[in-house]
Amino acid sequence: TEDDGPSMPPRNDVDLFCSVALFLFGDSDQTLPGGYSTNELDDNSPIKLIASFPQELVLLGRATVLLKGIAKRLEVPFSLAEQW
Repeated sequence: TEDDGPSMPPRNDVDLFCSVALFLFGDSDQTLPGGYSTNELDDNSPIKLIASFPQELVLLGRATVLLKGIAKRLEVPFSLAEQW
């Protein structure tokens, strides 16, 4: 639910919520809705727009991004969403 997840800026942007979920748990080559960037350092990254993130999910988020980065670098097809 939105109460248990990240808090976003005060705008109702469904694409932003979807982009954050896909960024963390989807395929790394997937195009994000709303034109958001999959590069977390990009100004248009959905991660940069998160106002706060629940402490319980921080480690999970970091681990998923790390796994996706290693898999991409080693050119190993890996989807956390499919593994779950």
